[in-house]
Amino acid sequence: MSALVNSKMEMLNEDELLAVAAQETGSPYSPEQIKASLLAETYEGGALLIREGNTLFVIKETNNPDVLTVRPINADAIENFIENIIMLMEMQVEKGIPYAVVDFTDERILTLLKSIVAKASNRIKVSYSVKQSDTGMYRAIFKLSNLGNLPTQESVQ
Repeated sequence: MSALVNSKMEMLNEDELLAVAAQETGSPYSPEQIKASLLAETYEGGALLIREGNTLFVIKETNNPDVLTVRPINADAIENFIENIIMLMEMQVEKGIPYAVVDFTDERILTLLKSIVAKASNRIKVSYSVKQSDTGMYRAIFKLSNLGNLPTQESVQ
């Protein structure tokens, strides 16, 4: 049974959000360890944390100014999670950053990618590619645009 909490019904506090997200992903880390890691990532690694509903996004700049890495930490209902991601993508397009890279291991995310692109299609242009490494890690690269053409892909890996 899913522990996800619909943010339209109840907003979790940060500790609850991390606990639900850890449970949903089967994380070997406690919510306290995840929180400590996020704080270190923010203060030492320059990450930006953005919350939308019951989803927390960890965003990092890369050496390429056109590319951000994004790591969602989700405790929200799936429909809200998809909407939260689309809202983040819209903010990224407004900032003129055409690529987002998301690394993940949970195969369930693969199914969500098509839903994200389909639901975003009337708001922004989104395409993506996914590769799986030998270690089982997936990397999704999103191309984002609100203009007539999508940006051409440069080396974002």
